[in-house]
Amino acid sequence: PVAGHKIAALGSAQARVLESWGNIGKCEVVGSPRFDSLLAPAQATREDREFARILVTTARRPGFTDDQLIAVRQSLGDLKQWFDEHPTLGGRPVEVIWRLTAGLEDDLSIDAPSHDTCGTSLAELLPNVDALITTPSTTMIEGMLAGKPVAVLDYTNSPVYTPPAWSITSRDHIGGVI
Repeated sequence: PVAGHKIAALGSAQARVLESWGNIGKCEVVGSPRFDSLLAPAQATREDREFARILVTTARRPGFTDDQLIAVRQSLGDLKQWFDEHPTLGGRPVEVIWRLTAGLEDDLSIDAPSHDTCGTSLAELLPNVDALITTPSTTMIEGMLAGKPVAVLDYTNSPVYTPPAWSITSRDHIGGVI
């Protein structure tokens, strides 16, 4: 339970989760003003449909405990290995853009051109990708609002605050979800 009289929640699904943790009657659904500009995104069309471009991101803080960070590294390593072993998707070459935090790109030996987004904002990246794979983060919501298929990569077995359509919770799920 939260030691306060009100909790701001993004939506009713999040309010239900927070209330199930012992916060009955404390939740107010307020949304998130920073997402307001994404509600009616301009749908950019990609000129180069000969390849599939997938954006892989992590939360600004990808884990809060050593065990969570280990799980995040493992999940990203499994994902990288899957992409290395499957360079095409539906007959189209796959281009993966890695937008990782906390030095994870170095841990995974990801080449600089694959992860160097030169300060490009997520709002600028999303129109140019076909799908988003992210660790639990509000990035997931931004991808959904941009109309992109979103999968959440989460090996930590944490409570789901915002339920995605697709979840990758083990190595065995990667191929089926992608």
